[in-house]
Amino acid sequence: MPQDSGAEDSRLGFLQNPERWFRMMKERNTCLHVYDENEANELVVLIRNRFLPAFTQLETTLQENNQRSH
Repeated sequence: MPQDSGAEDSRLGFLQNPERWFRMMKERNTCLHVYDENEANELVVLIRNRFLPAFTQLETTLQENNQRSH
């Protein structure tokens, strides 16, 4: 997701916290080279506690927008 796209999605109300989405992209790029078990465990916690709720919120927002458009 390019930063311009994230800013536009935020302006349109799709993303509640675009900085979180940019961090997800950064972590995705760096996690490809995580070989240490402690770092991997930290990444799991980050995904579960920070990133998964962002996807849940996006799903809710998209469903609400879809219902309004019908």
